[in-house]
Amino acid sequence: MSHIENPPPPPPQPNNGCGAVALIVIGALILVPSGLCTAILGVGAVIDLNSNTSSFWSDLSDVGPWALMVIAVAVAGFLMIRAGLRMQRRK
Repeated sequence: MSHIENPPPPPPQPNNGCGAVALIVIGALILVPSGLCTAILGVGAVIDLNSNTSSFWSDLSDVGPWALMVIAVAVAGFLMIRAGLRMQRRK
């Protein structure tokens, strides 16, 4: 009886890392402006709170949905950077 052996699986193709770098760069381009926008909005809210406490809560209800959208975009940028860094580590 002859024994038929299965050939070994082919080695994985090398990854040049362009996708990982692209994710990191695009994520940074998204994260930096949204982070700056959030910081400016936060500093402005604190300054407004110190200067006029009566209108702060009404202003916050106007700005709140925009702040949540900016934070959501910042989280998306952070997740893109994280995914790119994980792709780099797998190499």
